[in-house]
Amino acid sequence: MRPNLGLLVATCAATAALACSSPTGIIVEVTWDPARVPASADQLHIYVGTANAVRDAVAPWLVNDGGTVVPLAGLTPPYRYLLSPSGSLDAIGALRVGAAITQPAGPTVRDVAIGVGDGGVVRFAAEEVRVVPVDIVFGGGSVSGVDGQCVQFGPGDVIGAPGDADCDGVLDADDCGELDPRDTAQRSDPDGDGAACGDCLEGTDLVNIGGRLIAPASVNPSQDEQRFRQQNQIPPTVTCLHIDFNCSGTCDGGGDLDGSASNACGQTAPTDHGVGCEAAPSDCDEADPGDTLVPGDPERCDGQDSTCDGRPSPNLPCDASDGSPNPCLVGVTMCDDRLGSFGACTAIGGRLLLGSEACQALRSVDQCAFDDDPLACSGAPIHQCEVAVPGASPCVIDEQLDLPGLPIPDPGDSCEWRVVGGVLQADWDVGFAAGGMGGPLADQTTTCAPRLTVRPAHAEPVQRTVMVMGFFRISPTVPIVRFLKLKAREDAAGCDGVITCEPNVIAP
Repeated sequence: MRPNLGLLVATCAATAALACSSPTGIIVEVTWDPARVPASADQLHIYVGTANAVRDAVAPWLVNDGGTVVPLAGLTPPYRYLLSPSGSLDAIGALRVGAAITQPAGPTVRDVAIGVGDGGVVRFAAEEVRVVPVDIVFGGGSVSGVDGQCVQFGPGDVIGAPGDADCDGVLDADDCGELDPRDTAQRSDPDGDGAACGDCLEGTDLVNIGGRLIAPASVNPSQDEQRFRQQNQIPPTVTCLHIDFNCSGTCDGGGDLDGSASNACGQTAPTDHGVGCEAAPSDCDEADPGDTLVPGDPERCDGQDSTCDGRPSPNLPCDASDGSPNPCLVGVTMCDDRLGSFGACTAIGGRLLLGSEACQALRSVDQCAFDDDPLACSGAPIHQCEVAVPGASPCVIDEQLDLPGLPIPDPGDSCEWRVVGGVLQADWDVGFAAGGMGGPLADQTTTCAPRLTVRPAHAEPVQRTVMVMGFFRISPTVPIVRFLKLKAREDAAGCDGVITCEPNVIAP
């Protein structure tokens, strides 16, 4: 049970916060950039997360107790919100504060921008009014619930709703995964094996798995291999069960040392009953939990090496301007794979200024940063490009693409082409060959009409959109920009060293 903290709250005007203050309080001071807030945004949410005694060990999961929602219309930053305690300060304990700006999205709301209080947790101090700044930034978090009752700032850092901590619509008392919004399973035990949650096989009838009739009651999270074999009369001479008898996510009694749901037992037959295992390769690092190779998973900034290749998650182009409507300044936001989040948008180069569709796409990247293909998600004007992939075709030469030529307007000027975000682009290497075919790639070139080289990093690369731009170093002209969605060519015989795109990238 969560304690009833009895927080008394009052809203303070931005110029009169002290007048509203009590001898003991916390002022949540929220700031944001109004120029970056779309006209559709209509609410400011303030979240006040309080832990309960049972979950102090998992402090990142908190309950929104004392937060508020106010209309955004007419508000100007900073907005100050006063929290005053009622009762024992020790009973209230540590707080976590944050804020979000949202807009309507059908039956729910959608986050526009999110911020979290500096310094992590904060506590009331007797006879003291503390100010906690919350700077709302664009990207790197999400709200959930019909009315945005929950907010997630990063992996495991969530402020939830009373009674439904993960905002998945299932009350905590009935929720098998009360802290997992993806798990909406409710407590039940049809096969009577004592496992009301997390049981990967339910029912009363025997199930045929790999030619063996398995009793559903013998498969449950607390099961051990010896008892499972006894219940289903499986002799010890059968060394590889290929059955997830303890619902661990692996097919055998041993081998998965780090609990990442991958081992090296061999090929297994898939079934429709949730306990047969798909054929899968070994874990790429049994010393690192979660470090599991899942073919077809895209590489994204989530703190995991989804493709087990040791490559970092790609950096993203973004809008690094000061909020002016047009033009925008091209920047890059860097992924920190250790945290599973992106940093601030930092301008690159000199005067890399854009307008129109390309600019709007960069301003939408924040909302798409955790999509499989962020630039495609942002609505960029995309050229669909097909690339021959080694392993699926007999390619032994680089696949290349001619970019539009830049006619120099000033004899004293020079050209520059750039792959925004660098050479490593998820499952692809994209750049300009410095030493001919097969040589190292660079993300920049001074050639006015260069050839772009694309090399897949895997035999089955996931499609990804990259941004390429060419500009003059001195002349104040708008750069040529191309968004290229790279995908493996379906025609296995299509290896000719040429990348084909639709529409034609060469068009000015």
